[in-house]
Amino acid sequence: MPFSGCAPSAFHVRARYRTSLLAMLCMACVVCAFAPPCVAAPLDAEKALSSARKERRLEAVERLRLGRARVSEKSLKTAFQRESDPLLKVRVLQAMAAAEGPGLTAELAAALGREPDPMVRQAAAQELGKYAAQPGAVQALAAALAADKNPSVRYACALSLAHADTPQAVSALALAAEDSDPKLRRSTAFSLKRHKSAKARQVLKKLEKDADSSVRDTAGAR
Repeated sequence: MPFSGCAPSAFHVRARYRTSLLAMLCMACVVCAFAPPCVAAPLDAEKALSSARKERRLEAVERLRLGRARVSEKSLKTAFQRESDPLLKVRVLQAMAAAEGPGLTAELAAALGREPDPMVRQAAAQELGKYAAQPGAVQALAAALAADKNPSVRYACALSLAHADTPQAVSALALAAEDSDPKLRRSTAFSLKRHKSAKARQVLKKLEKDADSSVRDTAGAR
């Protein structure tokens, strides 16, 4: 019996589908070729620092830390005081140190003395090492070295005082050399070797006879 047509085979269905898909892709390429380029709006670091989105604040701080953006000293201080995330507070401190503003050393010193999170205080101590030639930095590092309850913060203070060849720094390190924590005494020995005063050499001589072998090795290594 004659018939007017037949149902398309699976092969023909797939072929037509591929042809249609290829046509759509070609049309998309034509549109993209003639469409104006899509350029992302530049990040406004000032606004991003106060964003409710954590990732937006982090992006701004990373650009500031790497020197790819700049904001006012006041904006950095405000961002640090407003921030609640410890990791972001650390990044803001690093951005402060990179900015080298006249009032930012005081902010780093204040963070070392008052921040409740030890990770933030440790970061403040590490960044203050870059400004150890300034009296305010040495004073803050010496105070935290003597009084902070967190060992990692004290280690950071001792190491940062290596960059301050001053009597106050040596006195603080000499006190730490008497501490019961051998890791702190080892950090102290490392820093004292970078000091040139007679008192620093005297404390190092004592640490060369320390009960802990790692302290002795650090103090005696030349």
